[in-house]
Amino acid sequence: MRFMMLVTNLILLNVLWLVGCIPVITAGASTVAMHSVLIGYIKGKDDAVLKPFLKAFKENFRIVTPLWLLNLIVGAVLAAELFYLSTGAQLWLKVVFGVLLFIYCAATAYLYPLLARYETTAKRALLNSFMLPGRHLLSSVCVVVLNLLPVALMVAFPEVFWKTILIWTLIGFSLIAYLVLRILLPVFGKYETPTEETPEK
Repeated sequence: MRFMMLVTNLILLNVLWLVGCIPVITAGASTVAMHSVLIGYIKGKDDAVLKPFLKAFKENFRIVTPLWLLNLIVGAVLAAELFYLSTGAQLWLKVVFGVLLFIYCAATAYLYPLLARYETTAKRALLNSFMLPGRHLLSSVCVVVLNLLPVALMVAFPEVFWKTILIWTLIGFSLIAYLVLRILLPVFGKYETPTEETPEK
């Protein structure tokens, strides 16, 4: 029954997240809301989805949106650079770009769970999203791979991606977020005191 409840919640959460991402500008708040609901579920505090999602979306919209827009702009610049490098470039440029791309992806992977887990400022969340990946490299690689899975599948194997589009629409993205949090919450726990529930970093 617990497993079936998890699957049902992931499906509902996936649909809510996709709807929240449609205006694009609200995608950051939608992502934080999804992680907030999943954290509550993982920690056994709340099995509900709709009400906690809407509450987290509303509470985080103001602080998250500027970070999301910055995230989007940097991502667009890196995408343009990737297109340039694909046309032919020196090896050292590709290495530098690869390092920058990993840092960007790792920081993004940490940023939204941090905002969902803690009551913090945008500046502190952004700073921690860059500091933590280097301290927990293996965990960082795992969450980056998970987050890039749909993108890599769409680019490298578009036919497979479109054949599995129903899975992604129903549960794919929320399942990835769930797995990411299973990796990152123990990492966050190393910096929490035993009595803290939602400490500010």
